[in-house]
Amino acid sequence: MKKSVFTVIITIIITINGYSQQFGNITAIDNLLQLYAVSAQNGAQDAEQILTGYLSPLMKGIGFGMASGWVNTAATHKPGGFDFSISLNTSFIPVSDYVYTIGPLKEATLVSPGDGSIPTIFGRNGAPTFQHNITNEYFDGAGGMGFESAFGSFIPTPMVQAGIGVIPGTDVKIRFMPPLKNTQYGLNVNMLGIGGTHDLTQYIPDMGDENFKISAFAGFTRFNFNADLSDAKDKSKTAAFHVNSITVQAIASKTITIFTLYASGGVTQSLLNTSFKGGYSIDNDPSTIEVTDPLDMTFGSLGPRGTLGLQMKFIALTMNMDYTFQKYNTLSVGLGISIK
Repeated sequence: MKKSVFTVIITIIITINGYSQQFGNITAIDNLLQLYAVSAQNGAQDAEQILTGYLSPLMKGIGFGMASGWVNTAATHKPGGFDFSISLNTSFIPVSDYVYTIGPLKEATLVSPGDGSIPTIFGRNGAPTFQHNITNEYFDGAGGMGFESAFGSFIPTPMVQAGIGVIPGTDVKIRFMPPLKNTQYGLNVNMLGIGGTHDLTQYIPDMGDENFKISAFAGFTRFNFNADLSDAKDKSKTAAFHVNSITVQAIASKTITIFTLYASGGVTQSLLNTSFKGGYSIDNDPSTIEVTDPLDMTFGSLGPRGTLGLQMKFIALTMNMDYTFQKYNTLSVGLGISIK
């Protein structure tokens, strides 16, 4: 292939997150496509299993990041009131997800490591070794990118968000990430989300404290990136990644002068899809095998979440920081303006 689909994946990661580390033999993941040279059907199943385990932490990290940082108070705007903010959600990769355990393969056998523990994209640099069951040839999978730091591995998700009061007790929010493009790989990356907050305090009689609020929130975010892999031979090759993330939660907040303490609890669900479309030529010395639409993987994550945070407001300027406890714990910081 003139353009490596997996090099595109890594380029996307580097582009989004600003990493500058060398990634050595990461393009060895291309060898996984050699599974198709043995069996286009069963090889596809093997490759999908390996790639799902390898990429899962990246896609989950993006999903949990997108689901975080939606609200920093349970109070809603008056109709016409609005807020605008820039935020950064950083999801931390659990140490347990630096590796994954491979299940039974149909067309290949894992040779090393012997314990079956394979690095994910965030794991160690060493690449696993496989052997074709029919040809008995050995090939390397992909080693991790070694993103561990003093703070562990993490995925930052920057975004811009705006909210407006539409009717008493109800806000509508939108969030997006400025589109990113990489002309070398025909890359297009974007994110868009919509959500809403509804004040529940108005239904509770005799609250007696105007500075204490309880609200409900629901939000949906979609993250897309697409890469054009076309070459002189094939004009229709593409790689696509989509992450859909849903957040539903209850929020309580208490305002004391310029400070607002807030807490929330709920659930997050992320649905992740990776696909490669078009025709691909895979070298299988001494011949070449043609495959069409080689990969289409979908996997998801569902779990509880709980957030503790603090907002400070100086006239119209707001600053907030919170920490969400979920499968991939997430730190969110934001700066914005809010007009009631």
